[in-house]
Amino acid sequence: MPPDRLPVVTTIHLISLLAVNCAVLFKFVDEYHLYYNPHLVYSQGQVWRLVTSLLYHGHRKDFNLLVKLSL
Repeated sequence: MPPDRLPVVTTIHLISLLAVNCAVLFKFVDEYHLYYNPHLVYSQGQVWRLVTSLLYHGHRKDFNLLVKLSL
């Protein structure tokens, strides 16, 4: 694999992160529909909450997380 390309799993993860965060930012999806709630997942079958809770990290008005991850 050439060193200038990202691995497939990393690419899919980054695209998913951007998609979920942009959907919340532009108010296509309410952030309360993304958090993990075992009652809603197992009794009402809302299985997307298993994945989206890992992809959405809440509103960040500052970029502290981004700076910490880049160091």
